Amino acid sequence: VALTGINGAGKSTLSRIISGVEFPRKGLVDWGYQVKIAFFSQESAQNLNYKHSVWEEIDKNGKKITDQGKRDLLGSFLFTGDSVYKLVNQLSGGEKSRLALAKLLLDESNFLILDEPGNHLDISTKNIFHQALKQYQGTILIVSHDRFFLDQLANKVVEIKEGKIYIYPGNYSYFIQKRQMLLEKEKE
Repeated sequence: VALTGINGAGKSTLSRIISGVEFPRKGLVDWGYQVKIAFFSQESAQNLNYKHSVWEEIDKNGKKITDQGKRDLLGSFLFTGDSVYKLVNQLSGGEKSRLALAKLLLDESNFLILDEPGNHLDISTKNIFHQALKQYQGTILIVSHDRFFLDQLANKVVEIKEGKIYIYPGNYSYFIQKRQMLLEKEKE
C-alpha cells in the first residue's frame, strides 16, 4: 500500500501511529492477529543504536540467519570487509539508511511500515532494496515521493487529502490517472 499526500498531510504521523511509535489523539489502532510490525523511520536515530558497530546492529537481529548470511546481506548493502566494524555514529546519512534497511530485512515481521525509505540511497542500493521488497512475503505500507518505487510495488494507494482518506485500487500510475479524472470531473 502506498500512502500519499502533499507534504504536511499527515503521512509520516499516520505511519508512526500505525506502527505504535506514536499514539493517536483519538481512536485506537487495532492490529490483526499475529501481526509483527517492523518500522523504518525517516529519522535514522529511531532505526539504529548509534553506539553500536554495523555488525552489532545486524547481529542482534536475524537470529535465524548464519553469520555468513548476515555478511552477505551487509555486502549487498555495500558494507564489506572491516567497514562492518565501523560505529554507526561515524556513518554518513546514506550509510545509516542502508544499514537500517538491511537490519529491517532481518526482522521477523509480516508488516513493514516504511517512511521515506529511499532518502539518502544511491540508485544501486535502491534497486537492491526494491528487489528485496518484491520478494517480501508480508504487507508493506510505504510513504514515499519516489513514483517509480511506488508504481512497481504498490497495488493500492491511500491518499490523505484535507484530513480525509481516499483509497484507490491499483498501482501509483492508476492512482494518478484516476485522480486526474476526478479533478477534471469536479471542474465541470
